[in-house]
Amino acid sequence: KRQQLASVLKSAGVVVPPEILDSFVKAIVDLAGNPKQREQLGRRGREYAVAYLGHGAVLGRFEEYLKEVI
Repeated sequence: KRQQLASVLKSAGVVVPPEILDSFVKAIVDLAGNPKQREQLGRRGREYAVAYLGHGAVLGRFEEYLKEVI
């Protein structure tokens, strides 16, 4: 599960090893110095959220689940 999440997030964020503070700090410093990367990651994150977490996407999946159960 953890690797699946990291795979999804990698295109819309920065993935660092859990509980390794130095990696987390480096990622924050790198992002702070790279406005273009921040913009790209933000745009990709929004696109992912709208496609997979937006009302339409969630309700569509819920409707499919209901059809399978009924």
